[in-house]
This record gives sequence, C-alpha cells and structure tokens, in this order.
Amino acid sequence: MRRWLFVAAVAVVVIGELAATHDDPLTMLTDAAAGVTFLAVGISQWRSSRRHATLAFAAGLAWFAGAIFPGALWLHRPLMLHASLAFPSGRLPGRAARVAVVLAWPAAVVPTLARSSYVSLVLAAASASLAWHIAGTASMGRLGAARHAAGSTALFAAALALPAADRLVSPDLTVGLSPNVVYAFLLALSGLLLLTGRPQQQRETDVVIELTQDDPANTLQALRQEVPVRRDTATRAALEAAIGLLETNLALHAELAEKVVDVRSSRRRLVEAAVSERRRLEQQLSAGALRYLDELNGSLDQLRSSGDVRVAELASRSAHEASRTRGDLEQLARGLHPKVLGEHGLAGALAELAQRSPVPTTVTVSGQRFPELVESTVWYACAEAMANLVKHSAATSAHVEVQVRGGALTACVSDDGIGGAQVTPHGGLAGLADRLGAVDGRLDMESPQGGGTRLTIEVPLP
Repeated sequence: MRRWLFVAAVAVVVIGELAATHDDPLTMLTDAAAGVTFLAVGISQWRSSRRHATLAFAAGLAWFAGAIFPGALWLHRPLMLHASLAFPSGRLPGRAARVAVVLAWPAAVVPTLARSSYVSLVLAAASASLAWHIAGTASMGRLGAARHAAGSTALFAAALALPAADRLVSPDLTVGLSPNVVYAFLLALSGLLLLTGRPQQQRETDVVIELTQDDPANTLQALRQEVPVRRDTATRAALEAAIGLLETNLALHAELAEKVVDVRSSRRRLVEAAVSERRRLEQQLSAGALRYLDELNGSLDQLRSSGDVRVAELASRSAHEASRTRGDLEQLARGLHPKVLGEHGLAGALAELAQRSPVPTTVTVSGQRFPELVESTVWYACAEAMANLVKHSAATSAHVEVQVRGGALTACVSDDGIGGAQVTPHGGLAGLADRLGAVDGRLDMESPQGGGTRLTIEVPLP
C-alpha cells in the first residue's frame, strides 16, 4: 500500500507543480516542500498510525490541489491543522481542538473568510493557544510526541500570522521575502517536525488493546473476547496470562471482601454479647447484692430502735456504710446496663443521664423505641460524650438531640465549652469511635478553639 501511496504522491507533486506558476526557484522549492513533507508523513506513518497518516496525506494532496483547482486553494489549512493537533494517534486532544478544526473549515471554503487577514490572525491565535496547551498538559509517556505536535501546530500558527500581519501592519515582517514563500516555508517546517517525530513502527507481535471498562469483570470479559480474534501465538499467550492474573486478582478481592464481612459480623456479635452480659450482670446485682443490702438496712433499722445507745450508734454507722455501698452498686449497675433504658427507652435513659450530670443539660428526643443494640450503643456513646465534656470542656450548658436521619439514629451532643477537643489514641473518644465502628456506626467531631464541641454519633438502623 505504501508503494501506491508513493506513486500517487509523486504524480500529485508533478501535476501540481506543473499547474502552478512560480516567479523564481525559491518559490517553487518552498511550495513543493510544504506539500511534500505532509505527503511524506502520510507514507511513513501508514503502518504505525493509519488514522494520522490519512490526515497528513490528505493535507499534502489538498496543498497541490489548490494549484490545480482554484476553489481548493485553502483546503489544506484545516487538514494541516488537524494533522498537527492530532499527532501521532490521529485523534484530536480535547474539545477545544475539535472546535478549532471545525471553525477552520468555513475559513477555508468561504472565499471572503479565506482571504481575510483578520480571520487568519484569529485562527493563528487559536492554533498557538492550542500548541501551548498541548505542550503544557502532556503526560510523561507522551512528552516527546506532544512536543512535536505542539511545535508543528505553533509553526502552522506562525505560517498564518506572519503573512497576515505583513499585509495589515508592516511589509518588513517577512524580511523582504514574499509572503507566499514565508507561508510555504513555515508549513514545510510544520510537516517536517511531524516527519521527524513519527512513532516507531510496532512489531506485529506488539499489541495495544485499549480497555475502557471500569468494572474488572467487564475488563475480564473484554480480554476473553479478544483472544479468539488474535492470530499471533505470542499475543494470545500474553492475553491468556493477563486473563489468568486478573482472575486471580478478582478471586483474592472476593475472598478479602468475604473476610471483611465476617470480621464486621464478628465485631457486631461481640458487641451484642457484651450488651447481653452487661444486662445480665445488672439484673444479678439488682436481684442479689442490692436486695441483700435492702434487707441489711431493714435489720439495722430494727437495731437502731432497740433502746441500747451504743448498739443504735453502731447500727447507724453500719446503715450509712450500707447506703453508700448500695449507691456505688447502683451506679455500677447503671454503668453496666441502665435499667431505665430497657423500661423507658432512650428518652428516659438520656433524661436520667442529663439529670445526674453536673453540667446543666437539655435533651430533645422522641419516645420512639429502637432495637436494643441501637439504643444501648447510642446511650453509651452519649454517656461517654457527656463524661468527656464534664471533665475537659469547662462548659456551663450542654444539649443532647436524638433523631432518625437517613436510615440511621443520630445523636448530637453539644456544649458551650472551650473547644479544641481532639481524638487521641487510647483516649475515651478513640474507644467510642471503635465501639461505634463495631456496629458500622460513625463519630464526627467539630471542636473549634473557643467555640464549644459538637459530637455527632450515628448508628445505622437495621
């Protein structure tokens, strides 16, 4: 095929130059060079990038066609611009390049626009801007090709701008040369830059397969479909190796995802077991030690009324110690599992928590009941948050608000303290975040210096 392209190129050059009228040998040489370089780009790149080769060859043909058909005098412009911008793949790099090429066509086929120096300057400015963009945004892998594309486009812009400026501003810009000579010479350099920057021809066994699938399963399917259509043994072997590697990778990802699910389920079961054990211990304390202390207080009351002053004094002291012990056990029982949580839900448990807090606290929560694990998790989180604000915030007031939002039960604990709170390793908030993570919950904190602290606790509803 390249042989026939060469024959066609020679014929076009000969016919075009015979049809053209040149004043001197320099004009003839530069005129021929402008078209020949683009024809050479098309022939040399036919095997490596047929799309770009077609563009470049068409640009060269259009250059000589202008000498044969007067109506085609400017058709080379959009084709040469397209070939320069699309080097080496033949695909234009972005929307701006596509717009520039589309707008170049009216400037080539409409005689009034084609002869306008102002239109030429506008097209030159757009081409120069695109050249700058291509050079500045190229990736490391395309840096060499991008430089050639940018340079070729910049030379094309100069070819348009200098003769137009020469006509509008000063005839000295072309240093005494004919504007046509300068125009053709710069276009020849533009094509020559593409010719010297042509990509190396790939061997038949070098295969480039473009995959645009985001889903690995779709990528695997695309590779499997590619194997039967490849005749080369080495290519098929490489594809099969890639398929095997991708299958192994997908299997490992599936196994990892399954283990993650198992770990999350195990953490959730541990939290549920801990809640159940806390509730059992609270019940044992209420039914055992607390009941025995109540019976002891009753017996001590009888001793105090026995009439013996010494016995009554000892009984009073013992009753006081028993009351303190009972208070400590009640506090322990509430910490293990507040009885009011099971009886009255979050509304009652949080109200009791706020009542016992030394910082004045208001609570906004509905009387709606939720699953036990969700209620207990939110209560413990709020209790930990309020304990932290009592210790560290120096707040004068606090507020707890609980609501259902986006499929989760959300509690916000805010205060008017000094702010500046941070989550530190092994601290109370870090442990709280871990506990919430065990049930797929989340903890967010806003604590600007001097602006109070706001903790947002989120536990998903089943």
